[in-house]
Amino acid sequence: MNSPYPPDYIKLPPTIACADVEDGVIVTMARVLGLCWTSRYRETSPLPPDRLAELVGRSRATLYRHLNRAQELGWLKVERRGRRLVLR
Repeated sequence: MNSPYPPDYIKLPPTIACADVEDGVIVTMARVLGLCWTSRYRETSPLPPDRLAELVGRSRATLYRHLNRAQELGWLKVERRGRRLVLR
């Protein structure tokens, strides 16, 4: 199975990398950005929440907590498409 992440690096803005937040939120955000690389870092593919949690290596509860924090910080927006999520 091919990796959903880019082959060389993940583009992580300094405002995220150096943010004064829980390290886990930064790691989750880096992994989310890695999932966005095929769309030039604009958005993820529509994914079921359980698959998204699996891809970023978090429990579903932790994923939602981290996504809520990232939204509060203005780092991303979560869009629901039926039973799938798109992160922008």
